[in-house]
Amino acid sequence: MTVEEVLEWSLAADTVLHRVDPVTKLGCLAMTLVALLVVRDPWSALIPSLPYLAGALAARIPWRVLLRLAALPAGFLGAILVLMLPTGVPARDVALYAARGFTALLATLLVTLTTPFQRLVVLAGAIDARSSRGDGPAVSPVLLRADARP
Repeated sequence: MTVEEVLEWSLAADTVLHRVDPVTKLGCLAMTLVALLVVRDPWSALIPSLPYLAGALAARIPWRVLLRLAALPAGFLGAILVLMLPTGVPARDVALYAARGFTALLATLLVTLTTPFQRLVVLAGAIDARSSRGDGPAVSPVLLRADARP
């Protein structure tokens, strides 16, 4: 699939995950990333990936799209992990970084593929506008409606 086809698929899809509020998705992504920083066990770092795997199935994301988008970041992560091995870093730590990287990559891809880009732009603009006025990062629910235009 080309980038245009992926964007068309993302906009046309109508699954439960596509209808979830973008703020909720970004909040879950942020909590997952913070949780990955705290976890010290490789198997525990893989547990947060399970809901995202289930979400990818529920959202009916084409696997070739997921694999194609993950190829470059996964290659980069793999190269870093291979370079870590000769430095004397324990294998358990390398496995931990691999599990963290896999979970973070899957979570990020799922959120970006199930949230129309337009809604993310509107959300980012609303947060930026309010925080620059000193009102804090609160977001107006009106801006996040499905029919909101940037």
